[in-house]
Amino acid sequence: MAVTKQVYTLSPTWTASGLASLFRSAFIDAGLMTEWYDDFLSGSVENRILEVVNDGTKTYGTVYYWFMFTTTEVRVHTALGWDTTTNVPTGTIYQDYFSTTTNSTANHDIVLSSLVSTTSLTLTRYTSAINTSCTWFYLRQSYFLVFLIPFGAYTATSFVDQNITAFNGLTKCINGGASIGAQIQFGHNAGHTRRTYLGATSLRGGTFSGYYDEYVGLTIYSAIGNGNSNSDSNLQSSVSNVRLPTALTNTHTGLASDYTPVFTSIQYSPYAPVLPADFALCSYYASTTVAGQDTFIVTAGVEEYEVLIAANGGAGSILFLARTVG
Repeated sequence: MAVTKQVYTLSPTWTASGLASLFRSAFIDAGLMTEWYDDFLSGSVENRILEVVNDGTKTYGTVYYWFMFTTTEVRVHTALGWDTTTNVPTGTIYQDYFSTTTNSTANHDIVLSSLVSTTSLTLTRYTSAINTSCTWFYLRQSYFLVFLIPFGAYTATSFVDQNITAFNGLTKCINGGASIGAQIQFGHNAGHTRRTYLGATSLRGGTFSGYYDEYVGLTIYSAIGNGNSNSDSNLQSSVSNVRLPTALTNTHTGLASDYTPVFTSIQYSPYAPVLPADFALCSYYASTTVAGQDTFIVTAGVEEYEVLIAANGGAGSILFLARTVG
């Protein structure tokens, strides 16, 4: 089955409020919300709150994603309670939230920076047809960001006991090249409180240190290169590295053609279900110049994909794909 794809465009000269509205439209269409839980301007920062109820029966089953929008960046943090009257997080500081500052982005994780309001910007939504609660978003200008916010029918597995800890699952997918291969990494990217599933393990007073990590790697997939090198240290640098099975005719002489299949049922995190089968990974050796949002065709008109992330190494690539035909 093919994903539902929709492109949201912001034309110059756009404002921070316009950027927030772009996210609003995409989040509503993805089923993440019917409206922001809270929205307000503080100084020059547009603040927007997304409420995600992972499990309403659990102590920590609800998480508030606190987005900040300016004309140069998008940032996000999370809290476990929110007051729509005072427009600040609630609970115990350093346990349920980090800060109540609303007019500065300093306490929030960077989602995407170096934005320019005089240049068009797009946010593309790829919603699974198999599980409509699973949507990957592609924010693009001169830089790009691919991210997912689990919710509804696609949320934390029982691995996360939400009576003990909260699940704030915003995940980024990023690329990385190596001299003989390439890597795609899925990682947690939402500042987590001490009560969340990736909470800090030491108090360290009220500082950032020991409170949250801006980015925590979850799983790395790699495509081994096809170069004339016996050094693969770059691809062994992470213990979580998973190599996609491949077989190539120049080294496996019994093959009639290269074996580089499209792999589905991707386990990107031990805390979330496998991805629906309309998202996939593939090793690719015909080119090392593949770019995000290129078309990847297995069989024309039958099985076609759009590239979400392309990691290009010196002699091979690995692609994260969304199925658009089939």
